[in-house]
Amino acid sequence: MTTIIDVARRAGVSVGTVSNVINDTFPVRESLRQRVQQAIEELHYRPNAVAQSLRSQRTRTIGLVISDIGDPFYMAIARAVADQSGHYGYNIIICNTDEGLAEEKRSLETLAARRVDGLIVAPSRGAHDFLSTLGAKGLSIVLINRRLEGVAIPAVIVNNRLAAYQAVEHLIQLGHERIALLPGLEGVSTTQDRREGYLMAHNDYRLVPDEELCQYSPLSVAEARERMRHLLEMEQPPTAIVACSILMTLGVLHALNDQRRCCPTDMALIGFGESEWSRLISPPLTCVEQPIRAIGITAVDLLFACMRGDQVDEENIVLETTLVHRQSCGCR
Repeated sequence: MTTIIDVARRAGVSVGTVSNVINDTFPVRESLRQRVQQAIEELHYRPNAVAQSLRSQRTRTIGLVISDIGDPFYMAIARAVADQSGHYGYNIIICNTDEGLAEEKRSLETLAARRVDGLIVAPSRGAHDFLSTLGAKGLSIVLINRRLEGVAIPAVIVNNRLAAYQAVEHLIQLGHERIALLPGLEGVSTTQDRREGYLMAHNDYRLVPDEELCQYSPLSVAEARERMRHLLEMEQPPTAIVACSILMTLGVLHALNDQRRCCPTDMALIGFGESEWSRLISPPLTCVEQPIRAIGITAVDLLFACMRGDQVDEENIVLETTLVHRQSCGCR
């Protein structure tokens, strides 16, 4: 096995110089640095990660805690976080909570025990005092997708209130008055914001919303399918619906297909989340396009600013969405 001594001999420098190049602990003249790097490549030397961590007190890893790795939204965020972390020379460890607070807490405790250098967390429902405790111990934390009231941790989110408002407003302008909403899981900030945007649009256009048309549900195809089935069987069913995730949009389409309903003639539909199939289905899907990659990249940049000790504003970073018009809502 190649050692740091072998590298030093090949490069004709001291072991200390090789260590300084590898760990970037002390300035090294550029000509020496190049000789060391060439020797490392020629000998295929790989530094001992454990030893490096002990010396530097850094593991060069960050933890990513998300609620559903099977959700295309979180899959895309994980990819963006991994890519951007790689630019900083870091790896990520991904934990999946299935929207469970206890599982989230266990994941965070495990990551802290593994001495990750920072955490990016999509929080589940419930009290999060344990996050503040981790932060008080010096672990840098950034939230994504959801904010937490009363917790002084910065978050990278999208403007869900405006996104829902614009979607509902568009349907109202197309002539719809009974508009359903699948905002997501009750008790989280994204759902609350979407419902507020839904109500604001109705209020601005002097429409009285039917509370039964707002159907909370977990973000799954099966649950959304069941909620849509219930809506279709109402005495006065809606004529349009906004489904606030890719999975819920699929559930709505399944339910419409089950009852041989056509979109948009029987039900106008606006979904959340752009995907390859959005343009391929018939009719193509009108959707709220979320800046998913930007969420992941911004969260990583913010986390590294915290890890460096930069002065970070605790206010949330809010990114904007775009309503992409296609034919599922009834547009030509």
